[in-house]
Amino acid sequence: MPTEASSIGREHLETFIEAQLARFRPSTAATRYRDLKQLFRWLLDEGEIDRNPMERMRPPKLDQHPVPVIPDDTIRSLLAVCSGRSFEDRRDTAILFVLIDTGARLSEVADLRLDEDLDLEFDELQVIGKGRRGRTLPLGRRAMKAMDRYLRARVRHKDEELHWLWLGPKGRLTKSGIAQMR
Repeated sequence: MPTEASSIGREHLETFIEAQLARFRPSTAATRYRDLKQLFRWLLDEGEIDRNPMERMRPPKLDQHPVPVIPDDTIRSLLAVCSGRSFEDRRDTAILFVLIDTGARLSEVADLRLDEDLDLEFDELQVIGKGRRGRTLPLGRRAMKAMDRYLRARVRHKDEELHWLWLGPKGRLTKSGIAQMR
């Protein structure tokens, strides 16, 4: 493969994308394709190359994979496991309902702050997602009921002064801690 930008041709780029498709998921190859398209557009604008080798190149096809849906009986089983009255049961139930109701990512839920991200007046959460973009997620009736129970138990937790919403035995409950919930 050539190392000078001016020596790179379409055949080199097609070979690279094919190698990416063989080694990684199609979405990764598509991301690399878009990155290269931007790079070569910039190189052309800057006068580093005379013509864009990616001109009229098509991005790799992405197969649409539906997001797997957790069956209702599995959700019922998860909720039954944490149906008790302990602090952990109330916290875990609230976390599960937040995840079920909002479809939020694990990291978004783990990073929630008590006073800044939880709006009890409007029954919604403010999360920061991918790309540091904020969005508002509405909570349903059952999620709010579970959240209310958790917040009443949270007041008695030894680390209740922390601004993180979710607390564990050692303070803040992190993404890893939520993933390891029983």
